Amino acid sequence: MISAIVVDDEPLARTRLTRLLIECKVEVLGEVESASAALDLLSNTHPDLIFLDIQMPGISGVHFAPALRSLPHPPLIVFVSGYSDHAVNAFELEALDYLLKPVTDQRLSLTIARAIDRLQSTSEIDQKTESAPANQEFPRTSIPVKVDYAIHFFPIDSIEYVTTRNKFVYLIGADGKEARTQHRLADLEEMLPNAEFYRIHESSIVRLSSIFEISYLGDHNYQVILRSGAKLRVSRTRYAELLQRMGISK
Repeated sequence: MISAIVVDDEPLARTRLTRLLIECKVEVLGEVESASAALDLLSNTHPDLIFLDIQMPGISGVHFAPALRSLPHPPLIVFVSGYSDHAVNAFELEALDYLLKPVTDQRLSLTIARAIDRLQSTSEIDQKTESAPANQEFPRTSIPVKVDYAIHFFPIDSIEYVTTRNKFVYLIGADGKEARTQHRLADLEEMLPNAEFYRIHESSIVRLSSIFEISYLGDHNYQVILRSGAKLRVSRTRYAELLQRMGISK
């Protein structure tokens, strides 16, 4: 059985599509009213499909779709709209299908069949992925962050360090720009390339190539000074490994 989530700001449309999906033997993992709520739902679920309304308050379906590509397990996208004028944009975003409201059970059945074919055609790749080492990293070029009613993509290449502040986690760029992310520091430690970043403290991760100086503050306390001038504490338990990562023999 394949799984799906439904994203639509119209309650009746969500309920109807959910019912049709269940009748098509699709497991519905959730239905939400906005892209923002969908992002939260996707942090705990891994659906095969996402049925995404085009026109919604805040972030539209078209603007939300690129964020899905950055997920470790991106779902196939099926756009749902009352208008046909977004179809070209939808397929440019590599959507599996484009459904016009009101969705009929016959048309939905064709979409589900297409989804099953697509999933089966990639099953060999999925099996290789599942059998890969647990610490294998997936290619990633940016970290999605919510800014007001939009989703921005913070390039990993521009990140100088990551830090916690007032219980929130921030990505800090070498140019001083920063963005608050909903990811935990532990999540980012796994998401960022291990060869380029190192967690020097419970509250911070740094790009190793950005370290300008490692300073001893006395009483077994240390800090790093980055090329931007930022100063960050180094945990005593992580100091020795930091030296090794920097190619320094203690």
